[in-house]
Amino acid sequence: AATAERCFQEALAVDREFGGWPHGDPYPLGGLGHLAVDAGDAVRARRLFGSALSEVAEFGQRAHQLYQLIGFARLRALGGDHIGAAEWVGLTMSHPAAAIDALGRARALLSELRTKLPAAELDAALTRGGSLDLDVVVKEILAAL
Repeated sequence: AATAERCFQEALAVDREFGGWPHGDPYPLGGLGHLAVDAGDAVRARRLFGSALSEVAEFGQRAHQLYQLIGFARLRALGGDHIGAAEWVGLTMSHPAAAIDALGRARALLSELRTKLPAAELDAALTRGGSLDLDVVVKEILAAL
């Protein structure tokens, strides 16, 4: 984790040196957010995911939004909202713009959620998530920050 943290911090520093988003890469913030979730630091993770999501939401970059969304889904699961987390996993996994990194994190969270929820509840939440509108969800998250 320490090596990953250092690499993300270095990538973030380089990104900021060259002007940041929209010409830079929002993934270092998300990567640091995922490391914060791994460490159980929900406050730091929320701040990092929120910063990244607010940057990419302005430009409608769906793949980047989904990567940050799965971070927020992990925070929901960390806080005990397994149904809400599953809905956002469903949105991510069904969205045509989901890139491999978001999908990989969504699959990992789905595996965790399978141990927390009965199969019928999980399937229903995934289905509901698949019908959510990404733009609406992103606006709701940003409004709650």
